Amino acid sequence: MIREYQAEQGDFRQSKISECIQSCIQEITQNLDNPPPIEQLAKSMSISETAFRKIFRQQVGYSPLDFINRQRVREAEQLLSQGSWHIKEVSHRLGFSSSQYFSTVFKRVTGVSPGEFLKKLKTQV
Repeated sequence: MIREYQAEQGDFRQSKISECIQSCIQEITQNLDNPPPIEQLAKSMSISETAFRKIFRQQVGYSPLDFINRQRVREAEQLLSQGSWHIKEVSHRLGFSSSQYFSTVFKRVTGVSPGEFLKKLKTQV
């Protein structure tokens, strides 16, 4: 549960995550529009992709892809909250292959579609 909270908050410095995985997390979060391939991250640690995926999941609480998508959605929520971004623009900016895939991932992570998220924002104002 602590790891899940930290993952949602983006706070990995105080948890028991190795420096190598922290470095990978930093690389991912700095390049959300074009995150490094798992193969590259595994090579940076001199381990196989399978071992990387296992270690990442153990330490972070999510698979690398799930972590990447959750971070992208966190960033999307911030951009959409600003009110000057359209869903397609956010999708493109965060490197999703299509706005439909973005919507699918967004709903999987948040439980609501990007459009519903925007409607909720408007009713809160």
